[in-house]
Order: sequence, then C-alpha cells, then structure tokens
Amino acid sequence: MLHALIVGVGAHADSKIKPLEFARADAEAVAATLSERVDRERQITLLVDERATKARIARVITDELPRSVRSEDTVVLYFAAYGSPEIEVYDSEPSIHLVAHDTVRARLHTTAINMISELSAWTRRLPARLVTIVLDASFNGMPGGRTFEGPGLWSGPRIRSLDRISLRRVAAGGNFALLTACTEKEVAREDASLGHGVFTHHLLRALTSPDLEDRMVTASMLHAATVEAVRKSTNGDPLPAMYGAGIGLPLFRIDRPMTGLTAS
Repeated sequence: MLHALIVGVGAHADSKIKPLEFARADAEAVAATLSERVDRERQITLLVDERATKARIARVITDELPRSVRSEDTVVLYFAAYGSPEIEVYDSEPSIHLVAHDTVRARLHTTAINMISELSAWTRRLPARLVTIVLDASFNGMPGGRTFEGPGLWSGPRIRSLDRISLRRVAAGGNFALLTACTEKEVAREDASLGHGVFTHHLLRALTSPDLEDRMVTASMLHAATVEAVRKSTNGDPLPAMYGAGIGLPLFRIDRPMTGLTAS
C-alpha cells in the first residue's frame, strides 16, 4: 500500500514571506495524479496553504502515518514550498528548513521545519519498507526561486558556511530515498508558462508517461525521466538530484489510464 502526504505552501501567514504562485497547484496536481495512476491500494493526504501548518504536517508524519503504515508499505512525502538556510548565531553551523504556512520569517528556527533534526527524525518513526521524500524546493537562499535566507544570514557580515549543507543527511538509512528539484547549490524555480514549478511539471509528465505504464517505479526511474526533460527545457540549470540508499527500491506501480470513457 502507498501512503502519501502531499504538501503545497504558496500562501503564508507572515506577510514578509512572498507568496509562491504555483506551490498549491503543484501539490494538488501531484495528489490527483497519484490517486489516478497508482495501481494499488493507496491513502493520500493533501495539505495546502492554511492547512499546511508545521503542527499539522508533524501530526500526520509522527502520529497518523505510524498508526496506519505497515512494514510492507511505501510512503511518499512531497513538498512544494520554500526552503531556507539559516545560521542561528554568528559563525555557527548552518541548518536548512522547509517553510510552512505559519512559519514566521523572523523566527525561522522555531516555526519552520528543520530538515535534519525534525523531518528526518520524524520519518524514522515510520515502519515502512521505503520512505521517499520529494522536494520542489531549494535551500541555498539565492534569489529567484523557491528559497530565501533566514534572518541570521542577511543580518550582519555574510560569512557563510553553506557549502557544508548536505541533503544526503535527510535520506540517511537503507530504506530512504530523496528526490529533489536541484542540488544544494542550485535554485528550484517556478514557470508561469507551465503553471507549475519546473521540476513538478516534468515529474507530472513522467508519472503520466506511457514509458512508465504497467511498471514498478523507483525514485531513480523518476529521476532519470525528470533529469532528461529538465535538461532539455532549462539547458541543464538546474537539474534534479537524488540521494539515499533506497533510490532503487520499488515505490509503486503506474497503471494504464482508463480509456473508452465519455464525458457526462
């Protein structure tokens, strides 16, 4: 059985966080596609905008999913949102965060989701055969995409150690996989002409491609399909990345689309 938590955060309670135009559309499209195309029993939870608070996301991952996931099941956690790097005190180690609806930019450390100490730790409570995290977000704080710097980085001297940030730590363990819109040094972008984040647009196309019909899909297969498509559309900047020992494990089977239906 597939259990999926699909999160899209485009609107934010804090007016100092600029809205993302297509994060909600990304999440809704991914949830609909998984509901239509996964050829197996599935349970899909969709949280968008005001429903995607830090507490609600945490409750699904740490309470609701552990009570329903079995050892033979797979879990997908998808996020379309801002990622943000932060340094709590001068010259400290950087941390990386996912921005929820109720994140306060001035208090990023306590109101966003720490990717290592929180999200990675939460997923270890899941007794699943495979946990795959999919991120249409980026974490280097550069302008122009789904990332911004925490206040500890843009106040005072910009002496940073962001080159030590590694998403590999998020997917540590033999039954974890991580598929991201880009590497740590690149920026995940939205595209108005696509109506989606660039990565999610091509992920959706991969999930509905005849090439994957009637096949058991892995994270590495989705990565291969999205890398080639993104490479052609963006000239290779950025490119999706994958991490974790579970990238080759079976995730779910893609069904053939239903045919012969007429509009009512």
